[in-house]
Amino acid sequence: MKTNRQIPVYAMTLALALSSWSACASAQEKTFDLVAGYHWLHPTKSEDWKSAGGIEIQARFWQNEHLGFALVGAADTWKAKTEVYEEDTGDTYFYTSVDGDASITTFGASLLYRSESHADVKLVLDFGLRYALIDSSVYGEAAYDGPGGPNYLYDTIDIDNTLLFVLGGGIEFTVTENIAFTLGVGYQVDINKPEETFVGESLGETGLDAVSFGMLINCRF
Repeated sequence: MKTNRQIPVYAMTLALALSSWSACASAQEKTFDLVAGYHWLHPTKSEDWKSAGGIEIQARFWQNEHLGFALVGAADTWKAKTEVYEEDTGDTYFYTSVDGDASITTFGASLLYRSESHADVKLVLDFGLRYALIDSSVYGEAAYDGPGGPNYLYDTIDIDNTLLFVLGGGIEFTVTENIAFTLGVGYQVDINKPEETFVGESLGETGLDAVSFGMLINCRF
């Protein structure tokens, strides 16, 4: 896997911001929310990905009425766009295909803002970083028959891990004193584009840029 020297810088910046917010927090307003739900992802790199979705869990630590931070984890399945190419010129024959999916586990932290802590309906904003671990089950197949052939290859298309910036917002509806329901929308973008490789050869870069839609249940403690 390739590494990105900027990753520690982004992580340290977020950690310092979290510490600064915590230092100026009001102790009387501190609360903890456990949030879980499902989100759908619409990949913007549609030439590589067809659809995606998965579960998300957040531990939210509110430092005062408006500000807080969250530790976030998610497990998603990204479905690759199926591609098939075939050419037969009589003297030579080519065939390539791509199919499968990738299991992507993300974890990270976010800074949070809410419009009002005690309102029955409130706006919650989220921006942060996620590190994405990519377990690829996307497979490539290539066949050739002609001068110098035949040749045949079938293997996993490996995809580098990546770092994501996430920006989101949601409307939270209070159900009971300890339960709330959230409808959210967000956007994620790669800070460093992951590279794809097939049998040791680079296929270029892909991306996990996506628009997300989520439904979450909040439990307050």
